Amino acid sequence: MADSEWKDVLSSSEGKITEDKEGIDTETCNNRGVSYLNNRQFDKAIKEFNKAVKFNDQYAPGYFNLGVCYEALERYDDALVNYEKAYNLDKSQPISKMRMDVIYHRKAVKSNPRNVDAYLRLGGVLKALNELDEAISAFEEAIKLKPDMLYPYLGLGMSFHSKGWYDKALEIYKIALQKDPSFADVYGNMGVTYFELAKYDEGIEVCKKALELDPRNPVFHFNLGSCYEGKGMIAQAKDEYKRALELDPLFDAAKNALSAM
Repeated sequence: MADSEWKDVLSSSEGKITEDKEGIDTETCNNRGVSYLNNRQFDKAIKEFNKAVKFNDQYAPGYFNLGVCYEALERYDDALVNYEKAYNLDKSQPISKMRMDVIYHRKAVKSNPRNVDAYLRLGGVLKALNELDEAISAFEEAIKLKPDMLYPYLGLGMSFHSKGWYDKALEIYKIALQKDPSFADVYGNMGVTYFELAKYDEGIEVCKKALELDPRNPVFHFNLGSCYEGKGMIAQAKDEYKRALELDPLFDAAKNALSAM
């Protein structure tokens, strides 16, 4: 995990403060721990987070932050124990489960460096966590190990897109299509990338190709609508947004696009 990403995953304290008899409270210990963790003083941070959960053993943020410390130290078993406690105490925060998945996949590739599926899954979770540099490395490793496997190209292209490297994303998508011209998701993603580059004609072309392969995919209809709207073809855009909503009535992006027109 890059230094710039540590602050983004730290769990701050919320809710009732629990005090011990000397007046030290859970929130104070947690906040001290976060300060140490931001400075990568992991041993000191661990001591403070352990105090926090000792004062309140139902305090999910303390366990999560312990997991972050142990993960940084590559003490993966200790990290898993604490992430699991955090997740069991507060299942509304899926990041604990996602960090557990990262560790499982890291352990898998460490035990078998040729485990392509583990690299692919690791890349997927890291991409979802927006840890894009590490996701890119995982997808690239999967491609090295199995160049004909398609999904690592998709994940790599999506990661490049998320970093704003649109031309690199298109290069990867085109390589994937050379291997399998019937890969609908790649055409769909290319449509989004062309939209970001304001290349609406190219976006319309690949979105239509995606829909030829998967005509009931609401996301593809939405992407095509976005390209039409970017080109000023409002009637066609409305039709595609409406079609997306017919296929998925809960598609908020399509609802918002229609209401804004």
